[in-house]
Amino acid sequence: MNNLDLIRAAVVKANPEKWEPYCSWDATKKDSEPIRLADVLLMLHSGPFERLMFVTDAGVFGEVVAGQGARGAKIEATGYQWDLRNDDLSKQSPECLAFLAGILK
Repeated sequence: MNNLDLIRAAVVKANPEKWEPYCSWDATKKDSEPIRLADVLLMLHSGPFERLMFVTDAGVFGEVVAGQGARGAKIEATGYQWDLRNDDLSKQSPECLAFLAGILK
């Protein structure tokens, strides 16, 4: 399974209410519906991930690496960026897809 398919499957699993109508009557429709940044963030928030992730207003993914609460937290940018002008998972860079898939593995 390639990175795009892995992420798409995790997004569908994390938010079945949105994707179930596509799955039940036309499986090809599910694959043609674009996965947006909001879908990816919902997936990251719902999963059993050990990392607390965020995204900046420029689309750069970041991670809380230490501390507790907003005042004591240390945050780091990951260097991986979602292309906000092309808000579609299939149009993201291979590096961004590899980063997101790495979180899921």
